[in-house]
Amino acid sequence: MQSLIKNLLNYSQISSREILIKPVVLASAINESLIQLNEKIQERQAQIILEEPLPMVMANHLILVQVITNLLSNAIKFVTPNHSPQIRVYITQKEDYIRLWIEDNGIGIPSQYKEQIFEVFKRLHGNDLYPGNGIGLAIVSKAMKRMNGKFGVESQLNSGSRFWIELPSFREIQ
Repeated sequence: MQSLIKNLLNYSQISSREILIKPVVLASAINESLIQLNEKIQERQAQIILEEPLPMVMANHLILVQVITNLLSNAIKFVTPNHSPQIRVYITQKEDYIRLWIEDNGIGIPSQYKEQIFEVFKRLHGNDLYPGNGIGLAIVSKAMKRMNGKFGVESQLNSGSRFWIELPSFREIQ
């Protein structure tokens, strides 16, 4: 219940408060997320490969950390029992945007649910095997919209998922 209330408050704050967008060091945001998830990473013996370079993006640092944390947390959680999560984090560049990919070896998502999973309280699995409250990806959706970004997922059932977020790249004025 405490987790549910915390997540609902986070969702509400992202929806209602003013968000300051400024240059963010992507590597720093990812490292903060990894620190927050360290216990889960150790517990599940997750292997996370972080590919560089990781440039600067235009975002809100705290909200970006929350988005990345939610995506990595799901990549750690939604793996077949008795399998260690294998996660690859990398970027691709599209013109003036940076796309951050979080690729996993998880259980995957049936194609008919790829859009619904970003809605509040939409869960595809029972709490017994994959605990949660169905707000994490809704926070990702709301946060990315508020930061002028995009988000999505590529996935196949039993073949893992590739979640992505896209934000404007930081360009120094010459």
